[in-house]
Amino acid sequence: MPSGSARTSRHLRFFFDAPGGAALPEALAADYLWTPKALPAAQRLGSGGWAVAFEGARSVVFARTPAGSVPALPLSADPGCFP
Repeated sequence: MPSGSARTSRHLRFFFDAPGGAALPEALAADYLWTPKALPAAQRLGSGGWAVAFEGARSVVFARTPAGSVPALPLSADPGCFP
């Protein structure tokens, strides 16, 4: 497992579309990705292989899209609770 600084570096490369960053979701076998909407990664994810499962004012949750379907996220009645 990478050290804390290496892990942070990988995430920053992913969020800001630095070389090699786009490979992080595959490396982690991620089914969902939660990212601020303003970051370059949100634009990239929205254009291929991922679908919006939730979108708020500042962030977006993407879901891997097998066969074009978006898995439902459980939503809490408490707006201060995630998920």
